[in-house]
Amino acid sequence: MLLATDDTIAAAREWHRIAWQFHHWASGSVSTTASEVEAAYAEAQGARERYYAAVRRELGIAAI
Repeated sequence: MLLATDDTIAAAREWHRIAWQFHHWASGSVSTTASEVEAAYAEAQGARERYYAAVRRELGIAAI
């Protein structure tokens, strides 16, 4: 992240935030419901795609 653009850093941080939510649920430090997990999973998928797209833009690689 030291060398990334602001867009890439923002996308990475969003994906990271969601991943930590899963960590808290998995460790039992925060309770959750099945519907919350399903929603977070969908959110994580979108965040991952936004991160990959930002990295591709930054590197000048065409979208797949």
